Amino acid sequence: MSTLQQMFINSEAKGKAEGKAKGEAKGKAEGEAKGKAEGKQLAAKILKLYLKGSDAAAIAVQLNLGLEFVEQTIADYEAA
Repeated sequence: MSTLQQMFINSEAKGKAEGKAKGEAKGKAEGEAKGKAEGKQLAAKILKLYLKGSDAAAIAVQLNLGLEFVEQTIADYEAA
């Protein structure tokens, strides 16, 4: 294999690695943004039901969420 061919292979591998890293970083940022948005929507649903008088257990069942998550969301709201 010539030096030129080896340089091409090395630069191609480096380009793929850099592209993969950039893609993973972009995907992670998009995933975090989507997760935050979904979390805000869930918190809004939890608090809406809570303020209407539902207890944490009923909210957890209705929204198919963990009881601890619902209780923590309500506790954070009450502490604010």
